[in-house]
Amino acid sequence: MLVSVTIGLKATALVSDRQLLEIFLLGLAVLTAGGMVLLMRHRARSREDGCEIDFARCHIDQHEQGKVVHLPLDRQAHSIGFHLEPHRSGQIVRIELRHARRGTIASLTALETVKSQDVARMHQMADRLAERLGLRRSGLPLPPLAQKSIASAPANSSHSR
Repeated sequence: MLVSVTIGLKATALVSDRQLLEIFLLGLAVLTAGGMVLLMRHRARSREDGCEIDFARCHIDQHEQGKVVHLPLDRQAHSIGFHLEPHRSGQIVRIELRHARRGTIASLTALETVKSQDVARMHQMADRLAERLGLRRSGLPLPPLAQKSIASAPANSSHSR
């Protein structure tokens, strides 16, 4: 042990202050690069989370933390839900997959918004999704303010059924 301390002290004496600074900065750069790589890997993994809908086979694959859960849809037991919840700057609009007895199974999408047009579009998306999957709709009806925004919106071919 005494030998290693002596060697360490002699090595420190041979290194100038400028060299110590360069070694420190090099170490800091390596740690920063490693942290960025870990962050990018984490973000890439989290982007893979979500749901994949197979309309032809009428089922949903739920991807979460690298695992896939297959959810076959029962037209009698499942529904597409529309849910609004207050949030600090507006509201969160959610489209959910629900089961008659178990409640919410998966949140298919969520949007934080203050615009009634966004609420109306999400409501239309929930209607269309339920129609395409042959499931019933559950949850809130379209709020009156959002109904007005649909009525006053110009016709757009990208939103047609």
